[in-house]
Amino acid sequence: MSNLVPFFSSNRQVATTNPFEALDHQTRLEAAKIKSQAELEMFEDYSQAALADQAMNHTAALVSRAKEHCERTPEVARYIEPIIANYAQSAANRVSGRRFK
Repeated sequence: MSNLVPFFSSNRQVATTNPFEALDHQTRLEAAKIKSQAELEMFEDYSQAALADQAMNHTAALVSRAKEHCERTPEVARYIEPIIANYAQSAANRVSGRRFK
């Protein structure tokens, strides 16, 4: 199948092109800049989500381990709870405060 389409008469044909090819150089540069910025923002969002997921997984693992320790030696609970709370707060601050710019 041809990329050529009839233009009013069967004798005249115009090739279909990428719509950006018809733009002038400056407009193409601006469009590329907008696209790059969107891709960067998407990467930043993905990275932020990955860090948040990792922090949640680590916190859950610490809680699980802490339960085991508290079952074996209940008197350590008063020390373990603040450790986990501080880790979780620190992780939340790091993730929410992280900037990639």
